[in-house]
This record gives sequence, C-alpha cells and structure tokens, in this order.
Amino acid sequence: MLQLFACDLPDEHALPGGAELLQVLWCPNRHPQPLDAFGHGYTPWLTIRSRHDTANLRPLREQPLAHTAAQEYTLPPCLLALEEITDYPSDAFLPEELAVRIEEWEEDVPQTGHVVLKPSYFYDLAHRRGMKLGGYHRWSLTDPVPIECECGTPMEHLFQIGSMEPGGLERLVISRGYSLGLHYCPASPEHPHRTVMQ
Repeated sequence: MLQLFACDLPDEHALPGGAELLQVLWCPNRHPQPLDAFGHGYTPWLTIRSRHDTANLRPLREQPLAHTAAQEYTLPPCLLALEEITDYPSDAFLPEELAVRIEEWEEDVPQTGHVVLKPSYFYDLAHRRGMKLGGYHRWSLTDPVPIECECGTPMEHLFQIGSMEPGGLERLVISRGYSLGLHYCPASPEHPHRTVMQ
C-alpha cells in the first residue's frame, strides 16, 4: 500500500532502524482480528517490511491484485507529494505548565461584543489530520494515552492514514471516517507494531 525510500524524505528525517526502504502492506478487507491497541477491530490488516539494501531491488512489472477487497479499502495507484509540516502532541502529553498556558490562551477571548473564533490547540493545532509520516497520533475516540510495546518501550508514531483524503483517496474510509495510526517499537524492528483507530 505504501512504499517510502529514505532518499525521498526531507533532510533530517529517516526511516525506522536506518532502513533504505519501508513498505507498509495492507490487506484491503475488514478484519475482526487483530484488534488495535484499544480493542477496536474491523480495520485493514497492516504489516511492515523494511530493507537496508536496495541495490538489487527490481520492481514488479505488474502489481498483484487482491482476490477479494472491500471497496472502501481499495486504493488507486498514486504518488505522495511529501510536504514538511510541524505537528504537535496532544495537550495530554505536554508538560503541565505548558498545558495550563495553552488553556489560558484558549480562554482569553477579547471582549469586543463580536464572536471571535479562536483556534483550539487540540482540534486545530495539535496532531494534524490526514495522511502523514511521523508526527503525533490524532486522538478523537478515546483520551490520549501512551502506546507501549510488549517490551515496555514507548512506541513511536510511524504514520497515519486519514479517511476521505483529498487527491485521489476520497473513497478511503476507515471504519466510520476515522484515522488509523501505525506505531512501532524503536527498541527493535522485530517487535510487533500496533495500530490505533481514532
């Protein structure tokens, strides 16, 4: 589903484990198992493959097609246009002093007699929506909590797939319009990844 070469990433960005190639493969069917980190099921099944040497890599002339596929999980071939953005963590992961300052900033509305729409840190600035590599997971169904590997290491957010993404992926729908995040263990690429649907 997704193939990224390290040489195509913006400067100062790398793939996990120093890989040259990262592939995230996805079965385009609803799977009741495995459940995500919060027990949600019926999402596409994902697996990660990486290569540290791509010298002898040759692309297939014809891409294999799935025998069966849910329409909302079948994606047309497309190219990603990488754009570097600033992504911030949920306020639950900020130092308490900074979270309090943000809350005060949000409540500080000028008394002009007019309704002034002010951006919300949680909904407008933190954990950006849509498809992204790295950054922070977008929380909407549950309160934000750290995702940990079975070994106890905090997992890192690898990428997020958003529902109904403009640019050719409008018909992609995760569950009822949520996003699906993929997290990996920085301690070892052999440890299982975890998904989070929010």
